[in-house]
Amino acid sequence: MNGTKTPLKIAILINGFESPHTPLVRYSFVAAIKSALPSALPPATGFFDPIVSQIYPEPSKYDFIVLSGGTADPTGAEPLGADDAELPVNDRR
Repeated sequence: MNGTKTPLKIAILINGFESPHTPLVRYSFVAAIKSALPSALPPATGFFDPIVSQIYPEPSKYDFIVLSGGTADPTGAEPLGADDAELPVNDRR
């Protein structure tokens, strides 16, 4: 280690970006994370849509992945995000 601090890299999976509430949801996640880590550098956050857009983070590029849940309808036309199961759950290095 060279003694320099780096921000915590956090991927946040939310279901769909089309909602008019998406900006508030994003803000809420970032605010909650910052309040939980008040003395740390501001986290580097990335948002991904595993349901509608089928966009997933590359797990090796993040320190923490938040699976937010959501309102996907299992009887609807949207895919269920089966690829979520491919994300590591407890990957301690």
